[in-house]
This record gives sequence, structure tokens and C-alpha cells, in this order.
Amino acid sequence: MQVKHFLVFGVLAGILSLVAAAGDGTNQAPPASCGTPVISQTSGELLSHSTYAKCEYPRNFKCEWNIKGLTDVPSSRIEFSFAAYEMPRDKPPCDDTHLKFFSGDALDKTLCNGREIPEKFVSSGENVRVVFKSTTDPKGITAKGFHMKWRFVRECQPDDFICKNKECIPKAFQCDGGTGLALRDCVDESDEENCKELSSCPTPKSKLCNHKLRCFTMEQECDGVEDCRDGTDESDCKDVECDASKGLARCKHKKRCYNKKQQECNGVKDCRDNSDEEHCVVQTCTKDQFRCDHKFACVPKNYTCDGVADCNDNSDEKGCEKKTCTADQISCDKGYRCVDKKSQICNGIKECRDGTDESSTHCKVLESCSNPGEVLCGHKFACVAIKKICDGNKDCTDGSDENKCNSDGVTCSATQFKCRTAQCVENSQRCDMKSDCFDNLDEQDCPYKTGQGPPCGLNHIWCRTAKKCVRSSTACNGVDDCGGGDTSDEENCASKPEEACDSRKFHVCKNNQFIKKEYVCDTSGA
Repeated sequence: MQVKHFLVFGVLAGILSLVAAAGDGTNQAPPASCGTPVISQTSGELLSHSTYAKCEYPRNFKCEWNIKGLTDVPSSRIEFSFAAYEMPRDKPPCDDTHLKFFSGDALDKTLCNGREIPEKFVSSGENVRVVFKSTTDPKGITAKGFHMKWRFVRECQPDDFICKNKECIPKAFQCDGGTGLALRDCVDESDEENCKELSSCPTPKSKLCNHKLRCFTMEQECDGVEDCRDGTDESDCKDVECDASKGLARCKHKKRCYNKKQQECNGVKDCRDNSDEEHCVVQTCTKDQFRCDHKFACVPKNYTCDGVADCNDNSDEKGCEKKTCTADQISCDKGYRCVDKKSQICNGIKECRDGTDESSTHCKVLESCSNPGEVLCGHKFACVAIKKICDGNKDCTDGSDENKCNSDGVTCSATQFKCRTAQCVENSQRCDMKSDCFDNLDEQDCPYKTGQGPPCGLNHIWCRTAKKCVRSSTACNGVDDCGGGDTSDEENCASKPEEACDSRKFHVCKNNQFIKKEYVCDTSGA
């Protein structure tokens, strides 16, 4: 039969009590009366409520205690036992009155078994949360409660140092210059025998402890933790002041500062006493989020395996494999992501965290649109028809054609016209046969469209009978361009060739037509 050796080791455990109000009852404890733990170096005791010796615990009562071990002692566990126990008998899952033990998120034990003293049990983790809850029924049964004891134990590991008396301790504590502590030292002190003193440290930025068996680094000096068992690294240390205006906070040991925004609740022990991680709230993430391993932050699921560490503990990039993309895809984010060439690149949306899909490698930035009836989308990789601006449909993949369609709150001057697209254009640009508003509103319901008459736009002539505008380049060409017998475009033309040659009276157009000088730069359309 294999015999397992256990070492009982001490801990300066931090225990936090959270208390719920108690209900009424003649022979019950007053509200807010969770039991206060009694802690020694290697163990502790806990009562269900402060008046355990006199009264039953109250109804509608809840207490929590967090028992924390030392992180530098591997494979530690907590053994629980009971000196006294009395609770109403309930059946699993013990939803009413119960006592529960959690190691992290894992439920180690649930008790609700009447007056029967529970058997000893060992936690699955080194940090344990104990939750005691009484009945919420106003007529529910209460009882005396419990007197619980706990101690820290550790199962021997293959690489441990075995003391002469067959106890075991982590090998890291052999020849550390300390004796007398059950968590680190052999009772027979055999772990400090035949130890070789050092004459110097192997690295230039290290210093010798006074016992000359170990060295400590500059980072370990005055960090609130005794790395030398004789306390050399923490002697002659002064408390520091941390500038809150720069986002700094002081560790509980008062010897170091840390950045609250970057280092608090990031799953990393930046203060050696762990005070930067003490009061962190475990986050509940949505189905579209990923919870970092340290449990204090959530990141979007599409941020996982993208080559960028969004969790401070890098857990969003753990276990990721690089992908092989098809011919219809491009590779990005250091090979961890593939995106579709047809639908996901050059659309103004960063599908890749590193922006590869929107980079000049794959996308050509346009300076302008070749079609005068189109405008550039915001991402400048494509054009969209003016008539599609603010039509309620996202024709640009980045949605820029629908981004500025609410003109509420936009005030234009008295000389300006307000478009639906939150633009202001000059009144002189209204009905000039050129779309200045993205939504073409400045050219809607214009006289030249409704047939009511001019003004026509620049380089256009108004046809009086046909009630429309035609380009002035068609004037005086001997053709009825207005149509329907309307000869407005053939009026005021040079009657004689010799008159046409008189540059003082006529202007020669680029198409070799002649118009009177007074009509040059005339926008009336007459």
C-alpha cells in the first residue's frame, strides 16, 4: 500500500467576510453577524455566526469567507473538519439552507446533512471560498450552526526534498537560510544541512542575503516580500508616495507603485503582496465575448486568435493554430485569419486586426469618380451613384452614403440651401443643373424640370415653347434642338457672315458657332 505524505504548512491567509442581514427570531442572532475566523500560522477556525454559543443562526442569512493560501508554495490544499455541526436536514441539491465550498469556479462540497458531523475533506485548489446560506422561508427551520476547522496540507511531489524524518518540502526551500516554519522547513532542520555559502552572486545586478546562501535581484529589493529568510532585501526600505494624477496607486506593502489602468485586475501579480489583484470582480461575459483566463475582463470573440494579445494574460491567443487560406482568400493577422477577397477586402471595414484587408497592397485608393453622376464612398475604394445617397440603403460597404442623412440640428445661413444630407450649399447653386447636394435635393422641383421656365444652368438655353433647357452648344447650328417648332435656340444668331466676323459684336464658340457678345457669361438662359 502506498503511503502518501502530507506537510501541514502555514500561511498568512487573507480572509474576507461578506455579511447579509439576518431575519427575525426570538432565539436568533442579530443581523450582520458572520463568524470571525481565528487564524494561526498553519490553520484556522470558523464559527457560522458570532453568537454561535448562545443563539441559533437567523433566517435569511448569508456569509462568505475567502481563504487564500501562498502562491509560492506549489500543490497546496486545504483540509476541512468540524468540531460541531447542526443544520436542518435537506436533500440534494440543498437549495434552502446549505454550506458550500468552492475552489475557483469548481464546487468542491455541499453540506446540508442535519446533525451528522461531516467527514474530513480536502479542497481541489489552494484558494477556497466558503458560502453559508440559511433558509429564506419566514417559517423555516434554523439550527445551532457549525464550528469548522481548517489547515493547509500538501501532498509530496516527485521533486520534493525529503527530510530525515520522512517529511517533504518543496525543493526551492532547501538551503534558504530559514528554520522553524512548517510550511518551508523540515522540523529536524535537515533541509539546512551541508549548504554551501556563496562568495558572490552570478549576475551583476544581484546582491547576497546576509546568510550568504541566496541572492536577490534589484526587482526583489524593497518589494514588500522577504526573499531572503533573514529579511536582508527588505531592510532599510522606505515607504513610497505614488502620484494619483498620473494614474498610479500604491501597493499595500507601501514600497512600490503600479499603474491602475494597465496593471490593476489584469491577472498579473504586479504587487508582490497581490494587492493590485485583491478587489477584482469576476466578469460575466456575453455569448459574443471571450473571458480572459484571469476572469476580470471580456474581449470580443472575434479578437481571439488574431495575433494580438487583448487579454493581459495573453489567454485570447492561447492554443491558436495558423490557417491555410484558399485561393479566394487572403491571409492576415500573422497567419491566424483568412478573409474573403470578394466580400471582405477593400470595403472600409477592418476584418483583419492588422488592417491587411484594407491596405494599399490589396486596395486602390480613388482620387475621384469617372462618372459625373457618382461620388466617392468614405473608404475611397469605390463610387456610388448620387441618386443612391441617403436612400435608406447602404450602397457603400462602409455605410458612408447613409452616414450624414439627418439634417436635424444643421443650421444654414440666409444665403444657403439645406440638403437632407446635412449639407449647406449656396442659393446660387440651387437649380443650376448641377447636383451639389449628395442627395440631389438642390436640383429637385426646379422650374427647368417642372416646365415653368428658367433659370437654366450655366451653358444652357431656355426653350420658351418646349419649356425645357438645352445646351448652348447647340445654339445657332440651324437645327431645332428645342423641338416642336420651338426655335429659341436659333434666335439672336448672326444674320450675316460679315457680322459674325466682327469680333467686337460676336463671340466665337469652340464649336465655331457665333453668339452676340452680350450673351457671353449670361446665365439667364434667354
